[in-house]
Amino acid sequence: MEKKTDLRIIKTYKALSDTFLTMLGEKKFEDITVNELCERAMVRRATFYKHFADKYEFLGFFIRQTQDEFVAALDSTQLQEDYYSYYLYLFQKCINFLNLHQQLMERIMESNVFPTLLSIFSEEIYRHVLLKLKEDTVKGLYLPMSAEVLASFYTGGITQVLGFWFKKNPSMTEDELIADVELVLKSFSFQS
Repeated sequence: MEKKTDLRIIKTYKALSDTFLTMLGEKKFEDITVNELCERAMVRRATFYKHFADKYEFLGFFIRQTQDEFVAALDSTQLQEDYYSYYLYLFQKCINFLNLHQQLMERIMESNVFPTLLSIFSEEIYRHVLLKLKEDTVKGLYLPMSAEVLASFYTGGITQVLGFWFKKNPSMTEDELIADVELVLKSFSFQS
């Protein structure tokens, strides 16, 4: 993928992402076609295919972009706190996103390709967590196990807890869930 320095590329990505989010609220992922996405976003198909191989690759990009927006919203003081505060913040942002887009999440979970979508989501979370853990170890964070194992553990935990909460909502409030996740993260806290 090209670096997002060109204003045209930024506008294209935004149009595609905004339209994709709207369409996911209206129909299942498998019912979304690249043609319709491009037509509604007013982006040429050739432009889409210049940046993405297919809608699955675009979904991975969409998830990365959403994660990057969450991370960009962190202020510098939060980034300096314990690593668990960072992950708790990201988890809270995921919960907020789920609450804001409940219909979208229901459509995704109803999808015939839900296992594929979950796999893409998990891979993107894993990639992000692993990168962050490796950056933190360079800064002095001691990990008693490999970053890859810990990233896998966190990814599984995040996806399972989000799925549990979304399916069981409102049996547990958002605040109760976040408090439980905070306890889990604190219990796995590592020292710099």
